[in-house]
Amino acid sequence: MYFPNVGKNFYFDGVNWIVVGVGNKSFEYRAEKGIFAVINLDELDCMLIIIRDKEVKITVDPSIPSVKADSKELLSVYGNSGTYALLEFDKNNN
Repeated sequence: MYFPNVGKNFYFDGVNWIVVGVGNKSFEYRAEKGIFAVINLDELDCMLIIIRDKEVKITVDPSIPSVKADSKELLSVYGNSGTYALLEFDKNNN
């Protein structure tokens, strides 16, 4: 499986994304409002997340897997553990 690098563009399911986090261990990203996707890179399973707050810290823990926004659980025990990527919708290239 191809693992994208942080900061690079990633084309997935007909949409251009920017990789803002990737790994099989917990990682964080400080985000402004926008559209994000959490993708299991092992299974290519994807969940879309819309952040409406001005600024939030998104934490992805692939070992559970779970997604939190400012310590508030958004997604708990989603899919299998593995390597996950956090993608941000690329407003300039869609």
